[in-house]
Amino acid sequence: MTTARRRTFSLKALQQRCSELRAHIEARELAAVAELNAVQPGSTDNPERDTWAWVRYYGSLCQFLTHHSASLGSMDEEEADHAVMDALRNEPLDVTLTALDPTTKCGRQVQVYPKSLDALLNCHARNQLLGWLAERLWALKVKGGATEQSYIERVTSELSYQYSLLVWIVTTPGVGMPFAPSDEHPVPPEWILALEPYDYIRLCQAHAAVNARRLMLLDVLIEKKTIAEEGQVFRPSWSVFISRLSKQLRIPPSRLMRDYSLAELSASTLLGQPPAAAPEEADEELADA
Repeated sequence: MTTARRRTFSLKALQQRCSELRAHIEARELAAVAELNAVQPGSTDNPERDTWAWVRYYGSLCQFLTHHSASLGSMDEEEADHAVMDALRNEPLDVTLTALDPTTKCGRQVQVYPKSLDALLNCHARNQLLGWLAERLWALKVKGGATEQSYIERVTSELSYQYSLLVWIVTTPGVGMPFAPSDEHPVPPEWILALEPYDYIRLCQAHAAVNARRLMLLDVLIEKKTIAEEGQVFRPSWSVFISRLSKQLRIPPSRLMRDYSLAELSASTLLGQPPAAAPEEADEELADA
């Protein structure tokens, strides 16, 4: 595999951005000072002070913002309508990277797309793996022996590789994935391999806004069912949701999971209307007309 040469990462710029985000969070009282201190570099939860510690800190700060924007249990009618229409439009989110575009010499412009259930499940699995790898890396650094040091580079390399696959998925146009789930070692494009950690985090943040935040907003709006005996609110699993929708729309579950963004399916269900035809279906309808 050809490895792209990475540019020097500006830790100072990331630290400045973290400082700005924290000031914003504190000003709006989106998190307690103790919560913020618990995730900053050098803390109990984030004990290192290296670049990855600042990347983790930045990601945690972004999570505080995402959780706040998604916890809108008291949305008024206009806000609710906007949330549903945003999901139905199924539009990507523009992101300007610190990496330069070779043509314009300005920050590269990319888009992060709403994804299907299949793609989101793949992203979720990689998120879990990234969390596990981060824990292993921290444990290796704490022990600090010669044997542990020999594994640090391998774990760090795998962290970068999994981040690159995640970014490749969410920046690929459409709702699907750029590689088959059965591929053992897919190779991301050179421009993704050359990204800085800061850009990885920003693209993952955009992925959370395009996919996770839209789904959380819709979850607030969709009527929940309550178990009368225990008074507990519950939501059917995604498998039950897809199965019911498949019967209702007479579309195979595999196509619903592969060819439609999950946010669009949820919004369409909320409105009681079928989602727009997938590209293949639209072509079939035109041929039949």
